[in-house]
Amino acid sequence: MEWYIYALISAVAMGLSTILCKKALFDMHVMEFRTTFKTLQLIPLMIILPFVNFDILAWQYLYIFLIAFIAVVAGLFWAKAVKHSEISSVSPLQNISPFFLVIMSFIFLKEVLTMQQVIGIAIMIIGTYVLEVDHKISDLKGPIIKIIKTKTIHFVFIGLVLYSLTAIGDKYMVSNISRFTYMFLIWMFMAIIYNLFSLIFHKGFKDVIYCIKTSGGIIFIAGILSFISALAYFQALTMTMVSLVIPVKRLSTLFTTIIGGELFHDHGLKIKIFACVIIILGSLLVIL
Repeated sequence: MEWYIYALISAVAMGLSTILCKKALFDMHVMEFRTTFKTLQLIPLMIILPFVNFDILAWQYLYIFLIAFIAVVAGLFWAKAVKHSEISSVSPLQNISPFFLVIMSFIFLKEVLTMQQVIGIAIMIIGTYVLEVDHKISDLKGPIIKIIKTKTIHFVFIGLVLYSLTAIGDKYMVSNISRFTYMFLIWMFMAIIYNLFSLIFHKGFKDVIYCIKTSGGIIFIAGILSFISALAYFQALTMTMVSLVIPVKRLSTLFTTIIGGELFHDHGLKIKIFACVIIILGSLLVIL
């Protein structure tokens, strides 16, 4: 299959996972949720254990741990934004990440995009801008003011910058070790870090037990979908540039905006869907 098929599979699975995560977050603290989510993800992770090679260099273990730590911090910021905002407002903001990623991938990986791909990413960013106009497209300053003043949007942008760094690390590592080895180790490290954070700042494993009792089934299904998304994502990374994979993967925002927006009765859904259509058109330019 082509790389973008894997990226699209990743997008669909991630979109559905995000919707389930939003539902689970209604009843629990962000740290409780993320710790439980990553702990339960270890169950489907065991499927790839036979394909994992633990005989890698010490610096590679350290590098993967560092990427995992950054991903944990990014995940906490993202989950906090999802918990305190409408999912159809927050999720499409992920489409701004190609802007950060193109710059970082050029600096660290020497990846160069074609003009068509740059235009496609620019259109995706315009779609994200339209998303924030609050039904007044003539109000050009509105989205900028909203971004400056809204704390949850700040959380999203911090998370996106950190996630862009981890995407660079993902691409570098899957070019040096097998995708199964990398995925297993980084998810294992993330689960450990989340549980350490929970133990230090909250009630530790008691929180995990509480979350499992409250919404364990939903979190587990979200974890399986996230697992499928990650497998497809890492496969796509082995086939093309990270600065192409991520924009396509961000199509997950279409599913979270339309499906999630309907489920959670978000406001201004029509203009949000319109913004997502713009983003999809940009994505097509990136793919074709």
